[in-house]
Amino acid sequence: MKKKTKNMKTIVKVSLAFAGMFIFSCKNENETSAETTVTQKTATAKRTTKPLTIQDETVNAIYPHYLALTTALTEEKVAEAKIVSSNIEAGAAELKSNQTLKKYATQIIAADDIGQQRSAYAKLSDEFIALVKKAGVKNGQLYRNHCPMAFDGKGASWLSPSKEIRNPYYGEEMLTCGSVEDTIKGTNQRNSF
Repeated sequence: MKKKTKNMKTIVKVSLAFAGMFIFSCKNENETSAETTVTQKTATAKRTTKPLTIQDETVNAIYPHYLALTTALTEEKVAEAKIVSSNIEAGAAELKSNQTLKKYATQIIAADDIGQQRSAYAKLSDEFIALVKKAGVKNGQLYRNHCPMAFDGKGASWLSPSKEIRNPYYGEEMLTCGSVEDTIKGTNQRNSF
């Protein structure tokens, strides 16, 4: 009887050890999966957007991360928004004349929910739009989209490589709410603002 009890205790200990390893590996796999998804979306954003070069190298390097952040907020993926914002935060640290973009990226990282992230994103977008306008675009074009209903009717804007409206402030709730307000065109094209 004592031998059976000892064997049962050993089986329970081994089972608990395997269960713990499984839970730990699933947690790490999920964290790694979110990071991998963000990296893949950023790479996809670079490949699928129309050829576009922002004339400031640092702003140009931040641009694909901004697109990935917009997508994460549109899809209501809080964890992905935090990861992408850390990339924006790192890139924005290189902007000597403007640390405001970094401040808003930090707020997105620290946010507890999608509403807080979207509020910081609205301010980050305003800053990023101003940086892109100031730097100019060598080739391609960007669209400044605007949702008049965001933030209780105050409205909010974002940049997109497409005229198609995919609203990061409402996601699936009102995915197509908004309109193209301005077009930022390459230096060989005339801007509409």
